[in-house]
Amino acid sequence: MIDAQRAFDVSKSLQGDKPHSSLTGMSLLLMARIHKSRGEQDDARTKAAMAVRQLTETLGADHPDTLISMRDLASSYADLGRHAEALKLFEETLLLIRAQLPPDHPETLRCMAAVALALSKLDRSEEAAPVIDEFLKQAAGKAALSQLIAK
Repeated sequence: MIDAQRAFDVSKSLQGDKPHSSLTGMSLLLMARIHKSRGEQDDARTKAAMAVRQLTETLGADHPDTLISMRDLASSYADLGRHAEALKLFEETLLLIRAQLPPDHPETLRCMAAVALALSKLDRSEEAAPVIDEFLKQAAGKAALSQLIAK
């Protein structure tokens, strides 16, 4: 965590008179991922939420980095068992991603898989089925399908 914290501190010192920066947002996202890898789910959610706010402010709501941070925040909700909140944010993120990226882009596919999983966790398998079908259609021919979902 020391390196992520150092990156965060450096990004803040580089801002000068600017109160926010995308570098700060990306540092927060990195810290969220480190917390998640350590099983510190509450801390991961907190940092991911901060990253979403920071990146939305500096890059805009539809920037790919902001969308990735939103997906990470939704994932942290799922990790905490907050599947309804996760689903809502995954669906919102997927809508924005589809406006920015092609349907077979890895980020689009990751978000589709996350929506399907969240629906399944909420015992909404009938709603998950068409999402899974679309995912499989778009992912056809992707060499590293398991890696695509794992990120």
